Amino acid sequence: METQKDLILKAFIGVEVKDIQRRVILSPILYPNQLQTKEKPIRSSLGFLVVNSDNFTFIKTPMLQSAIKDLVLMLKQTKCREILFIGAAGGLADHLAIGDIIEIKDQRKLYSFGSVLDEKTAKLNALKKKGIVAIDLEAKAFFLTAKNAGIKASARLIITDLPLTKPYYLEKTQEEQEAIKRNLSELFAK
Repeated sequence: METQKDLILKAFIGVEVKDIQRRVILSPILYPNQLQTKEKPIRSSLGFLVVNSDNFTFIKTPMLQSAIKDLVLMLKQTKCREILFIGAAGGLADHLAIGDIIEIKDQRKLYSFGSVLDEKTAKLNALKKKGIVAIDLEAKAFFLTAKNAGIKASARLIITDLPLTKPYYLEKTQEEQEAIKRNLSELFAK
């Protein structure tokens, strides 16, 4: 018989607690159809899209720190022991270009803003000077919550803009759009 906790988790995540795999992939930028799996996505009551395969559970999340935090805390109550976060970031390091993929193992090289409105040039320059490679909106909350939950966490991010020279609100060239599209599949494949 399902407990109230199981019912809450099922409503939030969209699948039975027992069906969550040990390896979970969270992404606010990828959709289940980009995974090329046979499984049909399930929509939770909160709008998450979930695909369960034999080897992992994939969850499409909103681009909200609170949603990521709540989801990671709920995953602690399942058999999940490893989470891969796949997201987008703005590149600060000079060697990065739009479409590049970075793996984050040292979260000290990444800075998460609470809002895009906080992305001021002076702050971005100060972060770059400190050695910050990229910025995003969700990864800090993801890593901190996973650490507190005792779940192994890693992240792969695609560079979708260069905040100091080509911010997200400027139109991308055809080549930049193609690089992002081409490399989105690489985020999951590695």
